[in-house]
Amino acid sequence: MAVYFGGSAWDTGDSRRAKSARRTREQLGEELQARAAELAERGITAHVCILDASLDADELAEKG
Repeated sequence: MAVYFGGSAWDTGDSRRAKSARRTREQLGEELQARAAELAERGITAHVCILDASLDADELAEKG
């Protein structure tokens, strides 16, 4: 299981903001699926599950 923390609601002073912007949720899924395929070639079964914990600043403002 991987947790995706993308989104635009990160505090600008939070050092994790840049790390979360390195890839999209889709890119993360593709990378993990590729790794699962490599493991499958060795007889290891891995299932990819991504928990989307991203926050959108616009949505938060609307709920505000």
